Amino acid sequence: MKAVLDTIGARVPSIRQLLQIAKALDLPLQRLLTGSNRAGCAVREIAIELRSLGMLDLWVESAVVPGAYRPGEEVVTLAIAGREPDARIVEGIPAVLAWNHWNGILLRAFARATGRRTVYRLGWFADVALALERTGGFPGGCPGKEDLLAFVKRIKKPPPDRWDDLGRPAERPPASPVWKRWRINYAADLATFLQRAEGLVSLANAEERKLSTWEG
Repeated sequence: MKAVLDTIGARVPSIRQLLQIAKALDLPLQRLLTGSNRAGCAVREIAIELRSLGMLDLWVESAVVPGAYRPGEEVVTLAIAGREPDARIVEGIPAVLAWNHWNGILLRAFARATGRRTVYRLGWFADVALALERTGGFPGGCPGKEDLLAFVKRIKKPPPDRWDDLGRPAERPPASPVWKRWRINYAADLATFLQRAEGLVSLANAEERKLSTWEG
């Protein structure tokens, strides 16, 4: 215990010391890292987890390092909840969905926990990813295709009068059947999401080349 008390008085404890403190006080490591038992849901609190899912360019000031990664299904639903989710995140979500495998039951459960609007948004994002996959293949591949197809089939479409613009309304009513199907009036088209995915693939390839050079 003396070692633990000595550590508490230190200015910058090491990871090993933090683990000792957490164990001695019966606290989760997350509490010592952020002051809370659970990771938060603001952009700065999910950015690192989103990067691990493929959104490699999502750099935010003072990003919080989580004590552990949450299920991807939870992270994605937190990222798109709220009245006006960050446009960088919105336009990168189809890529995240395409590049990872998903548990449809968990996706729906986490989405419903934040509101019916999030469920519809998630259906739309999945449909966007599938539409791009059908029209030339999704940049970087689409390992999550079957998961997304099953997920979309499980979700009921929103009522005719329930439209959502995610905080960025389009100037004109949407022409795309994907936008109409999910009652989305967001100011972007399939090309916007395609370009975002291509940019992320390019970044991933550049980082892979750097890593190969460093290892060689």
